[in-house]
Amino acid sequence: MDTRTAHAAIRFGLGRRAGDAEPRDPVGWLAGQLDGPDPLLATPAPSVQDGLELLRQDRRDSSMNGAAPIRRVGAMFVAESGAIAHNLLNTAVPFRERLVWFWANHFTVSLRAGGEIQAMLPSYVREAIRPHVNGRFADMLAAAMHHPGMLMYLDNIVSIGPNSRIGQLQHRGLNENLARESLELHTVTPAAGYTQQDVIEYAKILTGWMYELPDQLYYMATPKIFRRQEAVFSAANFQEFLTFYVTGFADLCNELRARSSSEMSVFYPSSVSIDDRPANMTEYTMAKAAGEVLCADMTSFGRWQRLLVRRLPRLPTDQTATLFDADDADPVETMLPIVREMRVTP
Repeated sequence: MDTRTAHAAIRFGLGRRAGDAEPRDPVGWLAGQLDGPDPLLATPAPSVQDGLELLRQDRRDSSMNGAAPIRRVGAMFVAESGAIAHNLLNTAVPFRERLVWFWANHFTVSLRAGGEIQAMLPSYVREAIRPHVNGRFADMLAAAMHHPGMLMYLDNIVSIGPNSRIGQLQHRGLNENLARESLELHTVTPAAGYTQQDVIEYAKILTGWMYELPDQLYYMATPKIFRRQEAVFSAANFQEFLTFYVTGFADLCNELRARSSSEMSVFYPSSVSIDDRPANMTEYTMAKAAGEVLCADMTSFGRWQRLLVRRLPRLPTDQTATLFDADDADPVETMLPIVREMRVTP
């Protein structure tokens, strides 16, 4: 075996298998292994959703039975590790596998982060690395940074805008890990001359990237409801109500549907003002009625486990607070039956 052939087989590949003929054209042999999609992607394997579901089941058992071991996740990881080893020993495209190793190490995640990473690591390589080995770096970068394994490993799931309401209430702020790793290790390196302020601004952009989407949505978004009006109808007020109660609701549902592979239960709070409209509530009531029409049509076209619409009475919230006596309904009596109806019995 000449030097070029040996380098192709061992340094670029994984070594020759018994019975493999020496390639006559080492460069062509290597290049040919990058044609088409990764053959391993055609074989069934657990997805990130499968791993997270097993993790949820293990956690449920642990909460019910004390400190139970993570059995399902561990068994899946052992099985996937065996499948990966079998592929390394038998693959006909060792150069591609060498590149998978390289890029998985470049965009690394570590089991030292805990059971969550163990649940997601096999799917991380399969979903974020393998499809892009012979593609564009930018696509692999985006896939790696968006993957639940990376978001968990670098703690982006706990990064919150410091000036956001939830950040102020919980005294939490930015986590810079993902932003810093992306600049320092994944892309430009410190030689690019970025500053700490660049890292902070980048981390702000990445807030909100999460991995475990909810399976229930209670859409309580609202602007100020009670307003002093000088005319019967205000187009500006109506448009603002539509933005919250129709457009914003539709946009959020579409985004969740695009990001999640599972069904979702959705609650849309309409209003009793549709039945008995108070004074100066024209625009609000029109927008809530439009929301009901939207929900009726979404049940026909959306992937929803259930889409529940209820006309709620006035409840004591920061939007209805007043110095005067008001006829507010009891929030627990109102919402408890709705939450029970939304729950999916395991």
